[in-house]
Amino acid sequence: MRNSFNSSRHDLAKCCAMCGGKFGLIRHYYWRTPLCSKKCVDRFTARREADHKWFAGRDWLNASHRLPDGL
Repeated sequence: MRNSFNSSRHDLAKCCAMCGGKFGLIRHYYWRTPLCSKKCVDRFTARREADHKWFAGRDWLNASHRLPDGL
Protein backbone atom coordinates (compact mmCIF):
# COMPACT_ATOMS: atom_id res chain seq x y z
CA MET A 1 0.00 0.00 0.00
CA ARG A 2 1.23 3.47 -0.76
CA ASN A 3 2.61 5.38 2.18
CA SER A 4 3.83 8.86 1.27
CA PHE A 5 3.68 11.76 3.66
CA ASN A 6 4.57 14.23 0.89
CA SER A 7 1.40 13.58 -1.10
CA SER A 8 -1.69 15.58 -0.44
CA ARG A 9 -5.15 14.03 -0.22
CA HIS A 10 -5.92 15.38 -3.70
CA ASP A 11 -2.88 13.65 -5.20
CA LEU A 12 -3.82 10.31 -3.68
CA ALA A 13 -7.24 10.37 -5.36
CA LYS A 14 -5.52 10.36 -8.77
CA CYS A 15 -4.19 6.82 -8.37
CA CYS A 16 -5.05 3.51 -6.76
CA ALA A 17 -4.42 3.35 -3.00
CA MET A 18 -3.21 -0.25 -3.25
CA CYS A 19 -0.94 -0.40 -6.29
CA GLY A 20 -0.56 3.24 -7.35
CA GLY A 21 -1.97 2.46 -10.80
CA LYS A 22 -4.13 4.73 -12.94
CA PHE A 23 -7.90 4.52 -12.84
CA GLY A 24 -9.79 3.23 -15.85
CA LEU A 25 -13.43 3.76 -16.71
CA ILE A 26 -14.52 2.16 -13.43
CA ARG A 27 -13.22 3.20 -10.04
CA HIS A 28 -13.88 0.80 -7.19
CA TYR A 29 -14.26 1.99 -3.59
CA TYR A 30 -13.88 0.08 -0.38
CA TRP A 31 -14.21 1.94 2.93
CA ARG A 32 -13.87 5.24 1.03
CA THR A 33 -10.59 4.07 -0.47
CA PRO A 34 -10.29 4.47 -4.26
CA LEU A 35 -9.03 1.33 -5.98
CA CYS A 36 -8.37 0.68 -9.67
CA SER A 37 -9.63 -2.89 -10.08
CA LYS A 38 -11.46 -5.79 -8.50
CA LYS A 39 -8.06 -7.42 -7.95
CA CYS A 40 -6.95 -4.46 -5.83
CA VAL A 41 -10.24 -4.59 -3.91
CA ASP A 42 -9.58 -8.26 -3.13
CA ARG A 43 -5.99 -7.51 -2.09
CA PHE A 44 -7.17 -4.59 0.08
CA THR A 45 -9.82 -6.70 1.85
CA ALA A 46 -7.34 -9.57 2.39
CA ARG A 47 -4.81 -7.16 3.90
CA ARG A 48 -7.49 -5.55 6.08
CA GLU A 49 -8.61 -8.96 7.36
CA ALA A 50 -5.01 -10.00 8.03
CA ASP A 51 -4.37 -6.76 9.92
CA HIS A 52 -7.55 -7.29 11.93
CA LYS A 53 -6.55 -10.85 12.82
CA TRP A 54 -3.07 -9.69 13.80
CA PHE A 55 -4.42 -6.90 15.99
CA ALA A 56 -7.08 -9.12 17.57
CA GLY A 57 -4.44 -11.77 18.34
CA ARG A 58 -2.30 -9.34 20.31
CA ASP A 59 -2.63 -9.34 24.03
CA TRP A 60 -2.90 -5.56 24.41
CA LEU A 61 -5.34 -5.66 27.30
CA ASN A 62 -3.91 -8.60 29.12
CA ALA A 63 -4.85 -8.88 32.80
CA SER A 64 -1.14 -9.09 33.74
CA HIS A 65 -0.71 -5.44 32.69
CA ARG A 66 -3.36 -4.25 35.17
CA LEU A 67 -2.87 -3.46 38.80
CA PRO A 68 -3.93 -6.10 41.34
CA ASP A 69 -7.35 -5.64 42.92
CA GLY A 70 -5.86 -5.08 46.40
CA LEU A 71 -4.11 -1.84 45.42
